[in-house]
Amino acid sequence: LVTEDRRLGAHLSYSKKRTKTTMQQKLDMCVRMCERAQCIPLPLTARAHLVASGILTKALYGCAATPPTKAAQLKLRRAAGKAVWGQGNRWRSNELLFTLLCQGHRVDAVQATAYNTFMVARRVLGKQPHLWPLFCDVFELRQQVSSTVGGPVLALLQSARAAGAVFENPGLVSYRNPSNRKEFFSLVGGDSKKMAHRVRDALRAEQYCLLEDRRPSFEG
Repeated sequence: LVTEDRRLGAHLSYSKKRTKTTMQQKLDMCVRMCERAQCIPLPLTARAHLVASGILTKALYGCAATPPTKAAQLKLRRAAGKAVWGQGNRWRSNELLFTLLCQGHRVDAVQATAYNTFMVARRVLGKQPHLWPLFCDVFELRQQVSSTVGGPVLALLQSARAAGAVFENPGLVSYRNPSNRKEFFSLVGGDSKKMAHRVRDALRAEQYCLLEDRRPSFEG
């Protein structure tokens, strides 16, 4: 009986006993790389680019196939935040760092996981339209039954929660933008660049809300 597998570099599990995802497999290595990057005498923007292109890409591979654990995402996020911020600066909140000072969808493990999952799902469903009925069936099952078994639809639903978004139906997502207005985007169809912009907007808005809840002095 096969309960786990590795397909094109993505670690998959087929039972409730979750196997380690690609992010979990590479987490310790990526954290060590972040610790080394923290000491490099470069400006913040350069360190952010280094973390995004040289470290997070290793951990995020295959995140759309099965979702990494929340603990792994948060651990990598903390390490990436320290690497980008550097040793010589007084610490600030990760939410501000990953929304105002650098591109969160590339540098923040939490936002990058959600962003990549949305974009991969859109690309795959757009190129393989025969998968749409299967996607809709699995989506409905996921809505009806709570299961910890990994998979691309679970990864997509968790990414929506990370963005504070809601699936109105399998192809339509509602979200709150940074101006606190409700907007929508389609998972498939339409302009991909506009859809990507709206996903980033949703992720930023959710980070602002989380910061406001954690630190009431940032309200408004």
